[in-house]
Amino acid sequence: MRDSVGFSVRLYAFFAEQDRLFSECLHESVTLSTTELSLMCALYEANIPLPPEPLSQLLMLKLRTVRQMLLILEDRELVTKTSSSNDARYMLASLTSEGLQITEELTADIYQTMKEHFWSALPESDFEDTLKASMRECVNNVRGFEVEPFGNTASTKLPIACDHFVFWRTIMDRWRQTVRSWCRLNLNDYCVLELLSEDGEMGFSELSQALLMPKNILSLSKKHLAEQELILEKEDASDARRLTLSITDRGKATICGLFEKLDEITRSFHDSLDPDTRDVVQAWYARMFRNMWKSVRNGAAK
Repeated sequence: MRDSVGFSVRLYAFFAEQDRLFSECLHESVTLSTTELSLMCALYEANIPLPPEPLSQLLMLKLRTVRQMLLILEDRELVTKTSSSNDARYMLASLTSEGLQITEELTADIYQTMKEHFWSALPESDFEDTLKASMRECVNNVRGFEVEPFGNTASTKLPIACDHFVFWRTIMDRWRQTVRSWCRLNLNDYCVLELLSEDGEMGFSELSQALLMPKNILSLSKKHLAEQELILEKEDASDARRLTLSITDRGKATICGLFEKLDEITRSFHDSLDPDTRDVVQAWYARMFRNMWKSVRNGAAK
């Protein structure tokens, strides 16, 4: 197996928790999605008016989606559009002064959130010199080509570049699509099955804590999986008051081979990294996992 960053339920839990924190951070300030913010980060980095096409390529979004987002951001006076001097039908987009300010403020807030929840005891210079510097290369590796005028290395004063949002969103999307096409389950359902296949019987609260999954979301997965006879709920042999969940033979057969497929996808996202950079990324993931669980436990104790 290649020496790279592979898939794990723990990595999924980390990405899901990160996405939840980012959404909270954005809604505390202004109501923007991380995808809309990534578009604003791209315009900030370009520092020149751009048509929708390169933005669509950079963000790995459908052109229609980018155009719709530009219209929404224009209505909110965060983006302005002008006609090309060569063709009045050719629209160019750029950030307004308010859009520039909000992009700077929100990326700073997200950077601070990362520091508080995930980066304890990690050198920020590693992020700036290695993780941030290598992210565009990873995204281009997945995309298959560089996008002009962005190139293969991000050039931005923002603490978090648009590449990070693209990377995190795209890898989660690929996982979801793969699980859906393999067994018609959602990603939460699959992670419940995968964890049960690894650990055997688990209580509901144990599963919720291990996956960092809110209990209402886990309840939906439990219901869905039980209806398909992929898991079994029963009384704990040593404590009749406690119910445990376990994966059935049908559940095992349903996900057989899927982990390897998700692992292959995950490793492909990191294939462009040189060995030294890969070592830094792996070390950061390991430390961020520990910090994440510590942060969640501390939050639950308050």
